Amino acid sequence: MLLKSWKFLSLCALLTVAICLFMTMNTAAESLPPETESTEAVTEPSEAPVPPETTPPTQEPVTPSEPTEAPTEPPATEPEPEPEPDIITDIEVRLYNDHKEGFNPVDGAAYCKDIAALLLKHAPKGLRISIGCAMAYTEGGAGKNGVYTRANNCFGIRATKGWSGWVFARSTQTVYKDYATAVKYGASDFFRAYPTMEDSVKDYIRHMQNSRYGKVLTITNDYDYAHYIINQGYGPEHLADDWVWLVKYYDLSKYNIDWSLS
Repeated sequence: MLLKSWKFLSLCALLTVAICLFMTMNTAAESLPPETESTEAVTEPSEAPVPPETTPPTQEPVTPSEPTEAPTEPPATEPEPEPEPDIITDIEVRLYNDHKEGFNPVDGAAYCKDIAALLLKHAPKGLRISIGCAMAYTEGGAGKNGVYTRANNCFGIRATKGWSGWVFARSTQTVYKDYATAVKYGASDFFRAYPTMEDSVKDYIRHMQNSRYGKVLTITNDYDYAHYIINQGYGPEHLADDWVWLVKYYDLSKYNIDWSLS
């Protein structure tokens, strides 16, 4: 009986030990940290990224810039001309036979020839060269009259207040720059003055074309031509006959132009 009780007690003790061991092992297992999978994702190596294709920027053609001109210096300004002096002293006059006084047919012919050449150069239709030469002969003294030798005035045309050119005063034998200046110096007896003989001839032609004398260009003979000019107030009556005589004496008709052929 005691033996059976001891066996029963031994079996209970073993069972208790086994239960204790089991509980001990279970507790130890629970105290260990649980095994977890790695949270780091395993990624396969990817190919190197291909940069996106980009169109290269189009460059606009570079136009060569025009060369800049070097700065130029401003043109030098010409000095203003000095005002014309009151008295004109540098007139050049063509003299005949060294300006000897007295009548000389040779000088007269040379003078008329020069006048004829200038009249022919500028003549309007109807102008009678013959009478023009004779007028220049008497008014310019065949190149010896003071109005000619000092002022290049071949035809004795007077200067009035309306004349804007040079003025020769016979009272002082001086050429002034204009009418007002001549008056300022107290001079008198005024005639027009010219830089050259040709200027005088051109002014005479303008004179013959004005409203006072213009109709003379329709006259075709020397006698009537000369007397018409005198009747318009050019000078004393005897001058017309003097001109006609000079035309015959120097054969000035040879310079005339047959305007009927033009």
